[in-house]
Amino acid sequence: SSFSGDKLLARVNSGEVILNKEQQDNIYRSMTSGHDSSGGGDVRFEIAGTKLVGVLSNINRQQNKRN
Repeated sequence: SSFSGDKLLARVNSGEVILNKEQQDNIYRSMTSGHDSSGGGDVRFEIAGTKLVGVLSNINRQQNKRN
């Protein structure tokens, strides 16, 4: 129930990250904030072998170029 200090042991593999609540909130906001110049857009997740891969839709970028 504590959100500060090193209270729990985490077993992670190389390349994995642990995010605190603020970092998770930032990622969530960036994914749900709509379409802006930072590259936000629709992301679809797929399983590729043993990896979870996020695929960003190019449709929004193509439509913005036309306008």
